[in-house]
Amino acid sequence: MLCDRMTNDVFLQAADVVRDFRAGKGGLKALCYARTSQPGPVYALALRALGHADLLKDTITRLAKANDTTLEHNHVLVMATEALLGDGIPHRRRRLEGVTRDALRIVKTHMPEFACLLKKPDTATTKSRSNASAAPYLPRALRVNLDRREYPEINDEADRVRLTLEAEEQCVLRVQDQLRNELPPEAKLTRHPILKDFLLVSAPNSKIPFHNLWVVKTNQAIMQSLASGLPLAALREAAIKLLPSLKNVCVLDVCAAPGSKTFQACNYFSGVHANDLDRRRCEIILKRGKELISTKAVRSTNIVAGLPINSLVITSNDALRLKDTGCQIIVCDPTCSSSGVYGNKDSTLAEAAGVTKSHADPAELSSFQIKLLTRLLTKFPSAVLVSYSTCSIHSVENEDVVAAVLNDETGISEEWELWNALPEWPMRGKKPYTYCLRADKRQQTDGFFTAIFIRKSLLKKSS
Repeated sequence: MLCDRMTNDVFLQAADVVRDFRAGKGGLKALCYARTSQPGPVYALALRALGHADLLKDTITRLAKANDTTLEHNHVLVMATEALLGDGIPHRRRRLEGVTRDALRIVKTHMPEFACLLKKPDTATTKSRSNASAAPYLPRALRVNLDRREYPEINDEADRVRLTLEAEEQCVLRVQDQLRNELPPEAKLTRHPILKDFLLVSAPNSKIPFHNLWVVKTNQAIMQSLASGLPLAALREAAIKLLPSLKNVCVLDVCAAPGSKTFQACNYFSGVHANDLDRRRCEIILKRGKELISTKAVRSTNIVAGLPINSLVITSNDALRLKDTGCQIIVCDPTCSSSGVYGNKDSTLAEAAGVTKSHADPAELSSFQIKLLTRLLTKFPSAVLVSYSTCSIHSVENEDVVAAVLNDETGISEEWELWNALPEWPMRGKKPYTYCLRADKRQQTDGFFTAIFIRKSLLKKSS
């Protein structure tokens, strides 16, 4: 490892991340959040470096040998791509580690040679590549990190909900105004009409450094796929309509990583129990939770006793071994084929870097999905609302899973039924599962599926 202590040198951090990614130690974004102090800038540096690694590989190896140096290959790669394709040569007064200065010296000395290899493509080439790309252009979605407030002095639930929604509206408008002032004139900023805490930025001909935007750096807005916001938005809408009060409602997120839905749940509900099998990914959620959730106690524990009221509790356990801890709402977003994710940069870069990625068969995945969802609907008596979602476009992982768990033989349909999720959302599940939600590029987002299950006894109480 280049650096065995925390450093403010983002170039050194990026080189470490590039090396670990090439070694297959994790996804690029996950590594940036887990191992660096400045994940946004480091991710941008690492992404650019990996995108040009093949072009520079032979040259960097040759120069390193010629200079009789032990300088790390990935460090020179990061510095070369930053110098020629990024912000240029770092200012000499900037705090840089000695190894970064050594890498910079090599890059400066051989700048013409690097420049020939990294020539920016002409307009015609860029346009041709763009047309050949299968991934559609999607606006960048940012979710406003809502100021969640409690109103203990108000007894009437309708008044409490009204005040909460009014405060959230003001929060979204404030962040929207701040973001508008930061964006270049050609960028189009819109607020989603259904998922109203999501802002969409469309700028197909501009490269906007979203990680460096003030609203993102200060955690007022979080980069999150619009589609991934559907389950919690649908759960919240159902909870407001059906539950007598949201005051002490808690959520269990059984497969929480990377944490987007977890933090969204923290904005909407009183307490959240986030669980994931991967302990390393749980550490990322813990770290991000302390940054994003200022109004909640954030803690990591192996045992949850009782409801996590007004807190975010993080555990690392097998989802199939979790037990009922009293959460009324469950979020189930299990491992899937990810076939709906357009332009997955990690997958493309991993393939180029020779990192082995497993491609599970959707039919094999669906057996696990059915098993997990069945357990959640039968072994958690406290639950009254359960969401099931995937970023898959395959029916076998979506409507077929819903059909399997609601099959008469399971007995689940006697206690549970589908809730008509977000009726105003235009794209629905395949017939007869039109109460479910689907999303794709027509909604300016990734491919996604969501189903909301409601316990029938809750419907009887609310009617």
